[in-house]
Amino acid sequence: MKGVQKARFLGHLKPYAFVPKTVSAGVCSMLAECQNGTQRSNKMDCSQRYDLALVRFFAANPRLAAEADDVSEAEANAIGVSLKDLQGKRRAQIFDRAARNLEIDSFELAIRLVAESPEQAQTWRLKQLRKHADAIGVDWEEFKQLNDIEE
Repeated sequence: MKGVQKARFLGHLKPYAFVPKTVSAGVCSMLAECQNGTQRSNKMDCSQRYDLALVRFFAANPRLAAEADDVSEAEANAIGVSLKDLQGKRRAQIFDRAARNLEIDSFELAIRLVAESPEQAQTWRLKQLRKHADAIGVDWEEFKQLNDIEE
């Protein structure tokens, strides 16, 4: 992935009919609902958005999907996991590496791949940051000030 430009990962994502074979039935169902308009991405939780971002990312980057899936049952058995779990772990690692190459975290890459508008992306970011503030016991207003966050 050396020398890969930002547009390769984020540019021109189209509605996807292709769903990699390692995607769970729940994600396939969610994708179908999103594509036909019966479920909007603003109704998804963080985990569902991440799963959808992975599907979109690997559909747009089939070479990377093949790299992630290029493991044997013997390799999975050697570390005590199923083949599907090992492929999933490798996909998450590749997705994280792509985010780092873009100098963002995987949460932000997922937002960029799934959000339907800049406003929706900002809403999701703020919601996650509020969770961080709550988790560390810092008042939201103080957290915003400390981190130069504007609503």
